[in-house]
Amino acid sequence: MGAVWRVPYEDRAREAPAWAQRHALGPAAADSFRLCLLAVDVQNTFCIPGFELFVAGRSGTAAVDDNRRLCEFVYRNLGTITQTIPSLDTHHAMQVFHAIWLV
Repeated sequence: MGAVWRVPYEDRAREAPAWAQRHALGPAAADSFRLCLLAVDVQNTFCIPGFELFVAGRSGTAAVDDNRRLCEFVYRNLGTITQTIPSLDTHHAMQVFHAIWLV
């Protein structure tokens, strides 16, 4: 936690079926009960120390601690979560709070 690295997506995709079988995880399409995990603002900008808007909180490591708990939750509940949707806090140059709107 707290570090950024490249994910070898092709390798993970190749390894996924064996990993799922080893952990007795079926396909989400077969879920009779569907549960979506909505992860809000879990992006590097807020979550990685040293990035632009890191959320340190009182502890100094709040966002890192939150993401550690999120990862633990996801792994504990992999067999229950059908879908994960991460939201991103995205802004564009023409939004009302940017300098061009200040008079």
